[in-house]
Amino acid sequence: MNFWIFTANNAHGTAKEAYQLRMTHRLWGIGSKTPNQGKLVKGDKVVFYLTNPAMAFAGTATISSTVLGEEEQDMLSSESVFLNADGGVRLADIDEWEECRPIKALLSDLKFIKNKENWGSHLQGGVTRISEEDYELITRKEMTLK
Repeated sequence: MNFWIFTANNAHGTAKEAYQLRMTHRLWGIGSKTPNQGKLVKGDKVVFYLTNPAMAFAGTATISSTVLGEEEQDMLSSESVFLNADGGVRLADIDEWEECRPIKALLSDLKFIKNKENWGSHLQGGVTRISEEDYELITRKEMTLK
């Protein structure tokens, strides 16, 4: 099993709008140039990160399909700019958190972020592989915010 961060950006509205629509459709679009897309496997765990202005983690899910091809993605995506992509994965076991968890409260402890001063560069590309340890840190229910 792998652990991932899927990043929702504000390219077409807000990152939160993109995230919420994708959760409603239980589908996450993946562009053809997205790094790591070939490594996504059914059963992998995902935590979702929202870019500006939230800069926070918003929930989790489990990947429930192999990476969908463009044709299948088109059939599922409707006409929403948030879902249109070259491919994607279906999602299950979605847990949308009532309160987002700001990344800045976790920066000092996240191991995948090597350069703490330029931390945003570690989330570029849309799909970031992380360790189980970082996943557990981000998703810990009793997390206290600094």
